[in-house]
Amino acid sequence: MTRFVEYPPLRKATFLLAAASSILTACGAFGQLFKVVVAGDSRTLRERPSGQPSNAPSRPALLILAIDGIGRDLLYSMLGSDELPELAALIGKSGSSFPHAYFAPDVLTTVPSTTGVAWATIFTGVSPAEHGFSGNEFFLRETKQFAAPIPVSVHASAEALSVFTEGYANKFLSAPTIYELMRERDPYVNIWVSMSQFYRGADQLLMTRRSAIAAALEAFLEGYTDKNLPRSVWADLDEEDIDVVVERLGKEPLPDVLTIYLFGTDDWAHISPQRPAFARKNYMKEVIDPAIGTLRKRLLEKNALDNRYVILVSDHGHTQVMKDDVHALSNKDANDPPAVLRKAGYRVRPFEAQVKDSDPFQSVLAYQGAIAYVYLADRSSCADGSSPCDWTRPPRYRQDVLPAADGAHPHPTYVAVAERLRDLAVGLHGERAGDVLLLAHNGDRDRPEDRFYFATPYHSWHGSPSEQDSRIPLVVAHAKRSTAALQATVRSYLGQNPRAQAIGALLVGLREGKAGTKTPVSGRPPEQEAAPSPRDK
Repeated sequence: MTRFVEYPPLRKATFLLAAASSILTACGAFGQLFKVVVAGDSRTLRERPSGQPSNAPSRPALLILAIDGIGRDLLYSMLGSDELPELAALIGKSGSSFPHAYFAPDVLTTVPSTTGVAWATIFTGVSPAEHGFSGNEFFLRETKQFAAPIPVSVHASAEALSVFTEGYANKFLSAPTIYELMRERDPYVNIWVSMSQFYRGADQLLMTRRSAIAAALEAFLEGYTDKNLPRSVWADLDEEDIDVVVERLGKEPLPDVLTIYLFGTDDWAHISPQRPAFARKNYMKEVIDPAIGTLRKRLLEKNALDNRYVILVSDHGHTQVMKDDVHALSNKDANDPPAVLRKAGYRVRPFEAQVKDSDPFQSVLAYQGAIAYVYLADRSSCADGSSPCDWTRPPRYRQDVLPAADGAHPHPTYVAVAERLRDLAVGLHGERAGDVLLLAHNGDRDRPEDRFYFATPYHSWHGSPSEQDSRIPLVVAHAKRSTAALQATVRSYLGQNPRAQAIGALLVGLREGKAGTKTPVSGRPPEQEAAPSPRDK
């Protein structure tokens, strides 16, 4: 049984109690990132055996454009109103319509609606409880490891950097990626992934110049101050991301599957003093769309769109918040979660990426923006205050869980909360989402002044189960297929109430060339999509 609860000492947040099998959530956006120079650049992940074909063109090719943090309504309205001419041309706009594209109107992202867990779900095709990547940061009870591939509450420069240098994020996936599944079905498939956290099974990882990455990471670190940072920090990174791909396309055999991940839209929304809808809109028009034009030109030169699906997808939306210590629920004052837990009698794990094995902490906090996870130990295993707790034992319900929670109800504007919490908590790795879920008043409030979030100060966050955070775009286009045919195929994989994991199955199915058989569900054309929610302004 799961109850929504409100924690009396912290009226700024609503809490979810995960009684039996820990039901919780995860979030997105790079929190405290790091001040390092990346030594990466593109690298080969898999050496193709001598004599093996360079690609496998007999099946449909894929171009996956993964645009972080754009949200459904904003992207669809911009495509329908001619504000993104290059992106619209890439998916075959003709006049005022898209005769070769299908816009899915009803796909929901994960709870929490954040970067790490959402992309892990999309790129594996299974729920968070199955693939095990439950948040931007999370705690593994069996090893007492604090995983911080996208740090929010801790400084974890080495861990975040190793996402690209050592596959750190990939290591937490307990399910195969879509690329591994594609290779099982077609061993000759040639897969390139550019700037994505998840690339296990690909042939090539394409990276921008180290100076561009270093500048973006430096800017994130400075983003916690009151300085106004230039948008060019992220624009340079995304533009070079496209440039690297375009250059490689001109020199090497075409990849069968090409994933390009662009994260400046999301990061700039977090940092920009503009409202997130305007920040993202301008960024898409002035940075992303011209870069897509360069990519489209090269693809046309190579005849690479003749039998290639183009898929546009994102991971979450955005909600404006106040950038100050009052609304940022961090770890500094008496109303922040660590202080509340200490007052309730818990020893809280230090906010560091690594702590000594002998540390006797009884609770762990992992921040996810609008949501935070609370992990609780069986305190009887470390009652003396000096011995480390046995984290392989679950917490006792009455003695360990109930003192951290008290009852209430979810806000009515939240979308499919129970179903998405089940995705997060019911499965092999459900415990990675913690024992109590803290849900800040965020997406359920109309005014930014009434919203709170678990992180250091930002101008925008996400992670809640709200409409504006949860509705994500999914556009599937193919130059030789009609909208009706595409709709039938897409809906056969999405079903009636699609969530993020269905996208992974769809991508694998498109590569196999399997057409849909189920009755299609009607979708609205982009020009009929709703304008961005007032909460997103």
